[in-house]
Amino acid sequence: FEVLSKQSEAALNEYKATTRKYRVAALKEQGANTPIELAKAMAEFEANVFGSQIEVEGDEKSATLTYNSCAMWNALQKLLKPEQQEKMGEGFQTCMQDIAKEFGMNAQVEMNEQTCTIKLTK
Repeated sequence: FEVLSKQSEAALNEYKATTRKYRVAALKEQGANTPIELAKAMAEFEANVFGSQIEVEGDEKSATLTYNSCAMWNALQKLLKPEQQEKMGEGFQTCMQDIAKEFGMNAQVEMNEQTCTIKLTK
């Protein structure tokens, strides 16, 4: 992100759009149609790709992902300045909201020092 942002905002946006496209394709392959199905698919993806430990709860109308840990984020916190961490967090929120929209859902993301939760609703 740091290297791409030095090149141009357009390069960074293209990178984000491309990675989101492949992530959405992987989630759609799993046939996620409801908030709980999407939450489970997202949790599996996050665990496999980023080393996340996520609790999932909910039903056909609403589901919540609670991040207990993310190996990638833990590693990045050691390398990034606070303002970079904040920008990454904002990017994560936008990404999760954009992914939810691809499935006709809304995502409400709440982050604090200890955890992150994403609430998906139809």
